[in-house]
Amino acid sequence: MKYISLNNQPNVSGTRFQSISPSLRIETDREYPHLAWLDQGNDINIVNYSFWDGLKWSFYNIPKVYVSQEDIVFSPHSLVLDYNQKPSIIFSRKAGSGYRLSIATYDTEWSFNHLDVNYEVGWVGILNLNVLYNNSSSSSSLSLSTSSSSSILGIDHYAVVYDVTNSLFKVYAVNSAVWTLIGSKSATVNDFSSVKIDMCGRKIGIGFVYDSYAIQYNFISIDDGTWAFLNFRNISASQLYGDILDMDLSGYYDSSSLMEFAWISQSRPVGPHATSIFYVNSILCYENGTETPLDGISPVIESSNKDVDTDYIVNGYKKIGICLESKEEPWIIAAGLKFKIFTYTGSWAGEFIDIEGVSSGIVPLYLKIDYSSNTKISMALDSGDIYYFEPISGGFSISTPDMIIANPYWSYRSDFSVGILDGIDLPDTYGNLSGGILKDKGRPLYITANTSVPPTTTTTTLP
Repeated sequence: MKYISLNNQPNVSGTRFQSISPSLRIETDREYPHLAWLDQGNDINIVNYSFWDGLKWSFYNIPKVYVSQEDIVFSPHSLVLDYNQKPSIIFSRKAGSGYRLSIATYDTEWSFNHLDVNYEVGWVGILNLNVLYNNSSSSSSLSLSTSSSSSILGIDHYAVVYDVTNSLFKVYAVNSAVWTLIGSKSATVNDFSSVKIDMCGRKIGIGFVYDSYAIQYNFISIDDGTWAFLNFRNISASQLYGDILDMDLSGYYDSSSLMEFAWISQSRPVGPHATSIFYVNSILCYENGTETPLDGISPVIESSNKDVDTDYIVNGYKKIGICLESKEEPWIIAAGLKFKIFTYTGSWAGEFIDIEGVSSGIVPLYLKIDYSSNTKISMALDSGDIYYFEPISGGFSISTPDMIIANPYWSYRSDFSVGILDGIDLPDTYGNLSGGILKDKGRPLYITANTSVPPTTTTTTLP
């Protein structure tokens, strides 16, 4: 895969910001990516936006959309594009005794549409009707054309907000400066990073992970504010395979509204020598409560024994993303020590992805994918950097992460492949003060700082 880095560099004062919550959207015509994200550092919070213009990552006037000393609530669902591919970005911050909801929209300059509320905001997301039925609506027989805009239908955007004070999801229709509450529903959300939304026809689908073991979801009609279920409904299969590590969803509409879910779960090991089993799962959930595994048998796409030591993955997945080519053709990305793409065309197939070593062995903090003619990926690493990836011709190649174990006496290159950890000593790498790997598609380069004289004690085996 080719990648483009939006690495976050220190500013003139030396402050390095951490970039989080990348929100990715793909243009419907040229298929260029647009990204919005939040920078945090030194008590400064910055909403940023950039887009690919065909030659480079660009922006309007300045990359900074909004700067605040107050904490900003932002999510991977904070960006949408209108039918002219112009961006709108939602975020929130504390204001007085309450919070201010803001939608930044660009025409010839950034303008802001605000709503002050008297409750604490825990999560925000934005949707529009530019693509009415799903992220890949060209495959739906009932989709709007790209020339149709949501403003023609009277509404510019739909804002989904979680009200922490009252434990409610609230959905607003936003037109010009008018915010209209069209519906709210009680829900208990423990982890705001698990909240996901999408359009499902003329309904908005909302899903989240409840108390680490269950996925809950509901649909709300944008026409009359009615909800599909009296209470948020559990996906029954989500409770069968251990704790849920991550979840994503994608909405669709054919004759009814539905969401396709993908999630990673991990069983709790039993016994002193037991290992956890990791599961990658997917299921279709309809507005009438029906659940349907694509293979008709089980939501489990892949399961295997994985080794995990506290927060470090030796093999396994921690993040997941899903997008739809059609209702029956989902694309699922699972990220861990390796990245793997799962596709369904009558049966599930999985293939490891090589994304040029940037993520080899690194689990991203945030992962967002979208679909146009192929799957696009954006992610934020714990280094504070944002990366964007898309496939190159010829498909995906296998990623084989490398690890260097260095000490003052020797270095050892450990190669992880096909579930086996193995490696070799590296000659003439003594007196190692530090080390690191640069890796392209299959050729690692180890860089180390050596002392000038070899030490008197050496070893050639891994302890």
